[in-house]
Amino acid sequence: MATGKPSKVTQNSSYDADGNLLTETGDVDRQVSWTSFNKPSEIVGGGATETFLYGPSHERLVTAVTQGSDTVTTTYIDGLFEESYDSATGDLTYRHYILADGVRVGVETMAANGSGTLTADTLGFFVHDEVGSVIATVTENLGGAN
Repeated sequence: MATGKPSKVTQNSSYDADGNLLTETGDVDRQVSWTSFNKPSEIVGGGATETFLYGPSHERLVTAVTQGSDTVTTTYIDGLFEESYDSATGDLTYRHYILADGVRVGVETMAANGSGTLTADTLGFFVHDEVGSVIATVTENLGGAN
């Protein structure tokens, strides 16, 4: 049986004229900068900085997450392919999404270490519920050293 009083968390937030979160303090402290088209350009908090780069149609092209001296940069191509690079380890991760009738139904994920050696290759299939949310993934190991 727990004793004592529950702790009170004070959360303060500020927003811009478009309703976008600018700052949040309390149990989570972060600052958010926005593009002119109301997508986040930078999120700073928890010792990390996340920056976003968008294309001419406002689609996300690059996300970079920096924590200390390590930056993980993910590049997105047409919603079908992603490449993530970890600057501290040199590791690369590639994700190729499989579409059926315009819906992501699976993903092949390949990982390579800094010297280019394949370390993992998996194929995952998404299980969707009635509204299209992914509720499970069935994964098969295709190879690579684990």
